[in-house]
Amino acid sequence: KSVKGQIIADWLADNPLDGGDLVDLDFPDECVYYIETRPAISECPWYTDIVNYIMDHTYPEVVTPQQRRQLRIIVAKYVIIEQVLYRKAFDGMLLRCVDTEESKRILHESHS
Repeated sequence: KSVKGQIIADWLADNPLDGGDLVDLDFPDECVYYIETRPAISECPWYTDIVNYIMDHTYPEVVTPQQRRQLRIIVAKYVIIEQVLYRKAFDGMLLRCVDTEESKRILHESHS
């Protein structure tokens, strides 16, 4: 099984250095990638489709039959209590679903 860094170790084992030669650790084909996150175009929270299906049994506008089936499977793990969406955990605990802004506020309050 391959181990991280094993390629370099194998190359060094196959090509022993003679005397004072230094190992060139510069890899010119390495790239540094930058990922920019952008706010979502939609103002709706991530759980909108789940709530709509639980309340009205309506699907999003553009979905395939496979996506409809997947939504029905996902919805089985959620419940609405007093107009608040909760996810049922494996141990029976209910986890409150929050949107992006509320999650940032909760993290800020808990870490300050």
